[in-house]
Amino acid sequence: MPHTLVVAPGLIVDKVYVGYWFWGRPTPFQLWEDLQDLHRRIKADFDPTTEQARAAWIAASVPEPAKG
Repeated sequence: MPHTLVVAPGLIVDKVYVGYWFWGRPTPFQLWEDLQDLHRRIKADFDPTTEQARAAWIAASVPEPAKG
């Protein structure tokens, strides 16, 4: 029976889909949602609207050279 695995870092199985062509297999949208959820849980900077992510962006940005 075919399996589709969503694997987290460290080769931890996060989700398993079991099924054939027409039933039990994930759609591309379901896989996209699973990976989005996984990244939300493991990445601290997933949401760019948080204060921490903004501070990291500002700290990492290089000031433009003076024009003149």
